[in-house]
Amino acid sequence: MDFLRFLDFMVWVTKLIILVNLALAYILSAIRLRYTVVNFNGNILFEGNMLNLYKCINAVCCFLLISSCSSQVKTPKNMSFGDAEFVESVITHVLYHELGHAVFREFKIPVLANEENMADAFATAYIVKYDRENAIDIVTRRALSWMLEDSEVEPANYDLMGEHELDIRRAYRTLCQTYGADPAEWENYFTWVGFSENDLNGCSETSPAVEEEWQRIFSGIRSDSKLHKDLINVRYGNSHLNDYVKELGMLERLAEEASKFNWPNSIEIYFSVCDGGAYWSKQYRIITLCDRYVERFIEQGKKINKFTK
Repeated sequence: MDFLRFLDFMVWVTKLIILVNLALAYILSAIRLRYTVVNFNGNILFEGNMLNLYKCINAVCCFLLISSCSSQVKTPKNMSFGDAEFVESVITHVLYHELGHAVFREFKIPVLANEENMADAFATAYIVKYDRENAIDIVTRRALSWMLEDSEVEPANYDLMGEHELDIRRAYRTLCQTYGADPAEWENYFTWVGFSENDLNGCSETSPAVEEEWQRIFSGIRSDSKLHKDLINVRYGNSHLNDYVKELGMLERLAEEASKFNWPNSIEIYFSVCDGGAYWSKQYRIITLCDRYVERFIEQGKKINKFTK
């Protein structure tokens, strides 16, 4: 993707600037160039060594840079609103993905293909249908997250045997499904992706049928009027990110949506101290979100927002 190449480009630009600074300092030191400041009458107001002036300018620039960096996020509580939006969007899609696994198992939905792909499709279809106002933001940020993760893995190290598809494929498939759900309304939101005309036509042809089948499934097991809040429990472990996650309210919103399903058994949504990602436990009927996974998206948010502003 163009923006990922831009990240690499900015790294090299930074290295180049550092080298130029070192070279300029060496040159000024070697030639001992001096400067003189005079008034309109030709009287000397000030004179000095050019290297000292360069050092002063460099010191001021460093001070401004450090001041800027010190105001940047050091902990999630100080995170800029843009970073928080990114984290919230990505984890929202992640949680609906896990809700999809729970729905498949608890309602005995036939899994006739890769279950991870189905869970991605479930999350996207659910968001497009029931959180339409935020759908573009959620899907776009989730896709950017996958693209960033893909850019950090060499093709030689791709996991071709795992149950998850490659991150870049998940990103494009999710974007395609979203675009195809309503091409007329969302045509202008996907120009950055680089889909060809044939790609867009394919998305427009396949997505409506997929969305229709998901809606048929939703209508049989879900209702906006009848809530089952007594069957949904939200629990937090002892993570240092508890307050941050509670403030974003992602688990609570998932619980609200989950309560609209006619569950045969109670389920739990658990924010835990763990190194994994997010997963559904069929045995214990728990959707778990690990705090290290949240930290991972916090770091991604910093990277992406830095280079897309």
